[in-house]
Amino acid sequence: MAAQRLVTALRLVTARRLVAVGLAAAALVAVSAAVPTAPQAAAAQGVLWVSGNEFRDPSGCYHGNYLPLVVKNRTNRFAVVYDGTDCRGSVVSTVGPASDQVHEFGMSVRIE
Repeated sequence: MAAQRLVTALRLVTARRLVAVGLAAAALVAVSAAVPTAPQAAAAQGVLWVSGNEFRDPSGCYHGNYLPLVVKNRTNRFAVVYDGTDCRGSVVSTVGPASDQVHEFGMSVRIE
């Protein structure tokens, strides 16, 4: 008789836990569906010059024609200068909008 009560009690606890887990999962799905997703990033607006190359409304990784790397940023975004090609390696500097910088060790520039 006691064993039967114990089994019944365990079933009741297990059922309550399953309901609680199900409700929590449903709440998580509802909240994640209600949260708007971030809009996709658009290209920077303006002109970016990288050591002699001009890029209008740039987006991505760019290289110059010569060293040191000369960056003239006339966009609405920050440009990130890397010491490696293909925007790899360490970040050397960040060039803000309406700014010019010269980088002896810069090799490539990323702007989004």
